[in-house]
Amino acid sequence: TISNFPAADVAPVVHGRWIGIPLCGSDDCECSKCGNWCNIHVNLCGEAIQEDCPYCGAKMDGGTSNATTRW
Repeated sequence: TISNFPAADVAPVVHGRWIGIPLCGSDDCECSKCGNWCNIHVNLCGEAIQEDCPYCGAKMDGGTSNATTRW
C-alpha cells in the first residue's frame, strides 16, 4: 500500500529571472529572487544558457508563480 512508502523530502520550486542579460557573450546578471550577481553565458539570440541561480537555486524561467516576465 502507499502507506509503506517513505515520505519524500522535497522543496518547492522557486522561479526567477535574470535581470540585465547582455546581448551576447557573458556578463554579470542579477537574480530576481536573491539579488546575487552571477556571471552567466548567453547564446547569440540573447537567451541565458544558465538555467538556475547558483546561489539560491531559483529556476530561471520567469515562471508565473514568482516572476512576471521571462527576462
